[in-house]
Amino acid sequence: ARDIVAAAAAGQIPASTAKAMLTSLLGVPVDAAEAIMRDVAGNVPSTPAPVAAPASSPDGVQDEVTEDIAEAQTQAHDCSRHVRRFSEDRALAGPKGRALHAAEAVVRLSETRGQLEGGRDAVAAVVTRWRSSIAGDYSAAVAKAGSLAEALMVEVPGQDALAADLASELRGVYSAGAGSASAEWERLTGSPSLAAKADAGKLDVGAGGDLPAPSREPVKPVKLPAAAAEAIDGIVATTVQREVGRVRDAAMAELQAAGIGGAMPAKATGSAVVADVLASLSSAVTAKAVAADVNTAFSAGRADEQATTGADQYLYSAMLESESCSPCLSHDGEVFGPEKLADYSTPASWCDGGASCNCLVMAIPSGD
Repeated sequence: ARDIVAAAAAGQIPASTAKAMLTSLLGVPVDAAEAIMRDVAGNVPSTPAPVAAPASSPDGVQDEVTEDIAEAQTQAHDCSRHVRRFSEDRALAGPKGRALHAAEAVVRLSETRGQLEGGRDAVAAVVTRWRSSIAGDYSAAVAKAGSLAEALMVEVPGQDALAADLASELRGVYSAGAGSASAEWERLTGSPSLAAKADAGKLDVGAGGDLPAPSREPVKPVKLPAAAAEAIDGIVATTVQREVGRVRDAAMAELQAAGIGGAMPAKATGSAVVADVLASLSSAVTAKAVAADVNTAFSAGRADEQATTGADQYLYSAMLESESCSPCLSHDGEVFGPEKLADYSTPASWCDGGASCNCLVMAIPSGD
């Protein structure tokens, strides 16, 4: 954990990647990871230290933030003593400490798990902003309805704008997936000496080692094949309908609760309660729902890019998971031919986490 924090502080990996690595790979609680990243952003030393008595402000209120950060640092330090599968932007070992395959040794966490986490945050933010932007108009419109049945027929506004923003973000996620697969293939095939070291298990993945420094460049957009564009349009359409349904269901439930005997409440009351309930919809539920969309788009980008390599072997890997489910672990490390790509495509059909599966499929050069 200390290596991850140090890498973020030195600007070697983005803060979003560091947060994702702390939470998903080392099991640090989200609020603790966020506190550590705030600490790094403020240039405060991030090494665990004994917690002194919290200072008091002039009004006698204790400074709880200092104590929270110290506790978060201690949790991260505890994790580092028990888990040593990842360092900085690279993996050191596979699930349960197994040796890395050469294809796994060249994977960068910032290009894979970091992009997934960043994509989920971005897509969730799109949905949250959309709800905020339509809350006033929608709450006023449904409050004017003469009955709950009429209110139910009021169209939720801004659906086209939501669809456009979601499509933009998911196309970016697809590009990130394609970029990660392309970079991995280039590392394996572009340098015979690096590939030989990876095959022999002698690749130095530490800072200043055999792999080039992480790129700080933004993800380059790629042109989506027709099938991929159609698939993302389908994801967008279902996501829009899911979020519209969530807004409508929450509004109707609140209007019914605010009325008497099934009647509509007064307009002012109806508008206020609908606006309030939309503002209070859980962001955690949104984040979980969009995770499946992001994983699907990212994996599609990787699969389409890998198809251009002409690889005749592929590897199924659970290396990005801190605690994989049993079905994914049972397939971890399996090598297969292109004829079975559909069976092994991720998110894996057998994963207990469903579409939230973080496993990867990797192309393997001939002879590896």
